[in-house]
Amino acid sequence: MFRHIWFIDIYNMNNGLSNHTMSVPSPGFLRGWAVVFVTAMLGLLGTGMFHYTRGIFLPSIAEQFDVGRLEVSLAFTAEAIVAAAFAPFLGRFLDIHSPRRIIMTGLSVLGLAYVALSQVQYLWQFYLTLMVGFGIGMSCMGTLAWNKITVEWFHQKRGLALSLGVLGGAVAGIVMPPLVTWLQHNHGWQFSYLVYSLPVFFVLLPLVYFVIADTPEQVGLYADGVTGNPEMENPALTGPEWRVTQIFSNRMFWLISTLFSVIVAATTVVILHLYGHLLTLGLSDYTAAVVISGMALASAGGKPFVGWAADRFGANTLITLSLLALAGSLCLLALAVDFLSAVSAAILIGLSYSGAVSLQSLVTSVAFGTRSFARVRGCMSPIMLPVIMTASPLTGLAYDSYGSYTNAFYVLSLLALCACALSLKLKMTPQIPN
Repeated sequence: MFRHIWFIDIYNMNNGLSNHTMSVPSPGFLRGWAVVFVTAMLGLLGTGMFHYTRGIFLPSIAEQFDVGRLEVSLAFTAEAIVAAAFAPFLGRFLDIHSPRRIIMTGLSVLGLAYVALSQVQYLWQFYLTLMVGFGIGMSCMGTLAWNKITVEWFHQKRGLALSLGVLGGAVAGIVMPPLVTWLQHNHGWQFSYLVYSLPVFFVLLPLVYFVIADTPEQVGLYADGVTGNPEMENPALTGPEWRVTQIFSNRMFWLISTLFSVIVAATTVVILHLYGHLLTLGLSDYTAAVVISGMALASAGGKPFVGWAADRFGANTLITLSLLALAGSLCLLALAVDFLSAVSAAILIGLSYSGAVSLQSLVTSVAFGTRSFARVRGCMSPIMLPVIMTASPLTGLAYDSYGSYTNAFYVLSLLALCACALSLKLKMTPQIPN
């Protein structure tokens, strides 16, 4: 009976309904939003800065190592494989240990990895640095870790908090491409990565150390800034503990994993290969960077709306609309012939994936609870890996074979359309362990 009561509480809170067991928030709620600010900075100067600009470096890296874009794309795929293999273990660690300490460890590894990238001389060294420094280091300080903290701090406005927390990554996509294009032109891609290490060591590490707390109970609060006794715990807000066998036998787990594997794979391809695609259309490098910034700007603008709408109307409708918009925008990108058509497609793509990360975390936390949230999200990574792992290299192979990305974009559009139909089966229904 207790488990059913918990799921009703969580369902109501994540759909904007009142819950009589919650107290009135006090000024302590500001501490929770300070945590969200730090997670946004982790996205801006950590994950977002790397992911939104690696496509800018890709042609130069391929030229320096005298290889095709397929070989360089495979390095990022190797990173994704390591991250996916590590994710289930990371999820378990985050559920039973301090996410704050894990984030700080990841930041230290990430900063050293940037320094290592600035010194690599051979392609195998580039692969090794990405696999260890980013596959493990960035995973520890990345989305899974800070989303674990966010779902502990927020229940009533969880969708909005998650979407604002990932807003920093989109902001990185807005401001970084033009700056990094200038930096690479004047100093090269390796010096650029050395510069990347500075905010990791001197901005992110101090912010996490001084601001982040793993749970509101550590600072005398409950979720949503409610004051109270930190020794007291309301188990109705955390849910049951899920064993790995129970997770993998759950249909909702497989449905969520499948849908977001398509979204993540498609957006990863676009972020990595859009810059090169725009150059093939005859756009200058700076103009291509502006298009990427436009895509990120649209993503940033859409995130708060998606978070608010998900809290109010549920995430399932937003996921279906996102997949539909993604399918259409990929077709428009394949048909683009000039700056105007390319930037229009890029803006629609940015809107389509603006809520991807936050929506996945939201539906997972509603379905499986916060107690095992990181473990469930971590178990999704290996399931999502095959689609994500093959998408970028095959897109690079398509370019190497045909000198164009058009066919790859059409295939991804069809895949997104199929996922859109599948998303109609997704319901915001809390799950009970078998």
